[in-house]
Amino acid sequence: MKVCPPGDAVTLYASTGSSFETPTTTELANRPDTAGGFNRSLSPQRAWTYEVGARGASWELALYQADVRDALVSFEIPASPGRRFFRNAGSARHRGVELSAGATLSAGVDLRATWTYSDFRYRHYAFTAGGTNHVLDGRRLPGVPQHALRLALKARPASLRGAWGELETQYASGYAVDDTLSRQTAAWWVTNVRLGRDGGRVEPFVALQNVFNRLYVGSVVVNAAAGRYYEPAPGRNLVVGVGVTYSGR
Repeated sequence: MKVCPPGDAVTLYASTGSSFETPTTTELANRPDTAGGFNRSLSPQRAWTYEVGARGASWELALYQADVRDALVSFEIPASPGRRFFRNAGSARHRGVELSAGATLSAGVDLRATWTYSDFRYRHYAFTAGGTNHVLDGRRLPGVPQHALRLALKARPASLRGAWGELETQYASGYAVDDTLSRQTAAWWVTNVRLGRDGGRVEPFVALQNVFNRLYVGSVVVNAAAGRYYEPAPGRNLVVGVGVTYSGR
């Protein structure tokens, strides 16, 4: 990484790197033709990544790109639902922007915002399945929302001696769940409230998650068979916990 400080307020940086990911034994052993032995047509995934950005006292901006070759893509087939198989995409390009910023609204009250934009696309990807030829050049990768946003308002009044409260809301835009189909999730908002106390050996907290009891997709199984893509997130739920610090002195 190269860091260039043009002044006291702003720091600029740039970085690049390469990666090499070999298929796991499970990925090699799960062959779509159900024959024994390893899948000799499965190649390692390679990538070059590039990132430039700037940061200040209360904000940070990053722009990145990853050029991926022989991307490992998982999928299912109707004959073996629930079993994951793998193939390589010719190449893919991941581009994105990440921006985070914070501000102090008043004494003990802070607002933090984080926004991510992701444009992940196949550059060259073609395969044959079920007698159908699929050419997916330029198609968005499934499982990745284009926009993600998090807003968090946190209060820590000095008069309450370590007590704090946080109101958080998160947003994700809809995204595709299958390489070849047009099915996608709906966009969603979810809000959480947390209360706690810090600064002692015992630090209790309580969190009311999904305050408005939204129905939304927590995660997906990309390229699942028989339409079993969606994994629902929990409804309104309460979490109570405590952190304990022990010193043997």
